[in-house]
Amino acid sequence: MLFDFWFTVILSITPCLLWLLYFYHQDRYDKEPPKNIAITFLLGMLSAAGALVLNTTFLLIINALLGTRDDVRSFRDLVGAAIGFFLVVGPVEELVKFLAVYIYGYRQKEFDEPVDGIVYSATAALGFAAAENCLYLLQSGNWVIALRGPLSNPGHALFSAFWGLAMSRAKAMPNIPGQRMKALFQGLLLAAFLHGLFDTVLTLSPVFGIFVFLPIFALMFGMFFYVKTEINRMVEESPHKEGTRLLGAVIPCPNCAELGITGQFCLSCGTQIIATQEQRRCPQCGAAQRPGAVFCSRCGASLLSVSSTNTPRYQPHFVCFDELGRESIACIIDRQEINIGKTLDNHFVIEDPLVSKRHARIVWDPNNGYMLVDLQSTNGTFVNGKRVMQAVLRDGFEVRFGKATFIFRLNQSR
Repeated sequence: MLFDFWFTVILSITPCLLWLLYFYHQDRYDKEPPKNIAITFLLGMLSAAGALVLNTTFLLIINALLGTRDDVRSFRDLVGAAIGFFLVVGPVEELVKFLAVYIYGYRQKEFDEPVDGIVYSATAALGFAAAENCLYLLQSGNWVIALRGPLSNPGHALFSAFWGLAMSRAKAMPNIPGQRMKALFQGLLLAAFLHGLFDTVLTLSPVFGIFVFLPIFALMFGMFFYVKTEINRMVEESPHKEGTRLLGAVIPCPNCAELGITGQFCLSCGTQIIATQEQRRCPQCGAAQRPGAVFCSRCGASLLSVSSTNTPRYQPHFVCFDELGRESIACIIDRQEINIGKTLDNHFVIEDPLVSKRHARIVWDPNNGYMLVDLQSTNGTFVNGKRVMQAVLRDGFEVRFGKATFIFRLNQSR
């Protein structure tokens, strides 16, 4: 009896571990620590208990209200099952798996590149699936694993990949209240919908028999193709793939014609070297401007074609500008220390190959205010066009990390 129990447990976990190895090895450049993976997997298993209680409770309520049965015997039962899958099972199971990552993996410093969202979401989802396998195998027999191993187990990982992707997007977003949560909610909603759709179609098997697996496999293939495409894209964009790229190529200085590096200052005359295609000229005096400049360096005229109005008041923050000159919040300075870089574990994430993984830091100094400190970045930190190792930030200062340019605002957008 004891042997049968442990055999069932091992049989339940094995396919999930095999799928976990697949997703784990998609992270090519900076794999997550085994400890993080193990804890997330266990949290995923524990989350299945919460889902069991919530699913049982709410499905009983739906059956009581609609007069339907769990074992589908009529069209009415089928409608009740579909309602239960879309309104209860899908949302509940994706939510508990999401929370298993949100309370632990999402907060780890190792969650620092886009593909990590899928790695952690798949880990929690497969932990959940392993616990669910145990329950089904104990109830229905070990033969069930033949169906769950190739379908339900990877299905859980693929559903959850959508909110895993949302987690990676949220980490890279400006820390404006509500913006990150909106992205997470949208990912969670899509995962819940796909989960509900999968379970609903699977319920049709008593009616359509083996033909029901055609749409099931089509759905699985579509999700797998999308998730795999996103994984490949994110791996290529990983900040750990290569070192920080050097800023620019060697070109003649526009002032004295001596060779120098694009974006740096000429060693002969001190003029900033800008590639011809990057040069802008002031609409008032015609002077050439450095990339990202907001005001003319000669006459002080605004270089922005459009300015935003009626913007909300924020704490001190950085703003960036689009091609039309419209500004938007890039990062709110909402703590006494802000880390800046291109990996997702920074407070201010700048997705630019010229920005270092740990590029700079903003520190609050009671005597001087906000201090900007360069962390020995490859391409430097600039304040008002001058490369600095440390500088006090004032309202309206232009700050550049590599070639990513922002304006520092002390209180509100202008």
